[in-house]
Amino acid sequence: MTTSYCKFYSVCLHRNKLPSRLGVQYMGDITWIMSPRPNAPVVPWGLRKALNWVEEHYRGVAVYVVANGVQEDPARFNDSLRVYYLYSYINEALKAYTLDGVNLKGYFAYSLNDQRDPGFGLYGHVQDEEIIKASLSQYQNIIQHNGFPLQGTPASTLQCPSQPLPCPGCLVLAKRPVVGFLSLVGSAVLVTLGLIIYYAAKRHIDRG
Repeated sequence: MTTSYCKFYSVCLHRNKLPSRLGVQYMGDITWIMSPRPNAPVVPWGLRKALNWVEEHYRGVAVYVVANGVQEDPARFNDSLRVYYLYSYINEALKAYTLDGVNLKGYFAYSLNDQRDPGFGLYGHVQDEEIIKASLSQYQNIIQHNGFPLQGTPASTLQCPSQPLPCPGCLVLAKRPVVGFLSLVGSAVLVTLGLIIYYAAKRHIDRG
């Protein structure tokens, strides 16, 4: 049986580089949460769509999602963005498996520690000491329960949460483009007011 290894990235590709035969299109939204890596938004539902695309074009093929992760400041051990990322992306992968019938065989988070790729690890480093990040506990809990079980149900029961995990810090990241735009507008207004005041004062002096 043929196996497909699906390495998925939430990266905005240039629309001219997308082959028309794939039947996909370029999308971008300033409200998406942006990770520290340029052009790498956090779009969990995109993983489910990608898995369904594979199922639609290669019926029943076994799929493994590998190296799925997000970059965050290596100095942050309470990595709320990665906690949100793992929760949301695994939830979407689970939806593809349980609700959509995708033959998903495995999901592997990236990466184990920051030594290989700084900012992506579930473990951090302070000098020679290993530091466990908050995301590792989240990932461990999901693995132990084989998904998201309802309270009072067997641990083997798969449950896809309908509500996303709250991430207060992620809200700031999502609003970053909007804040940047408003800052630009505010700066333009201040410069305009400054010029108006300057020329008004200069005209008053010239008349005097």
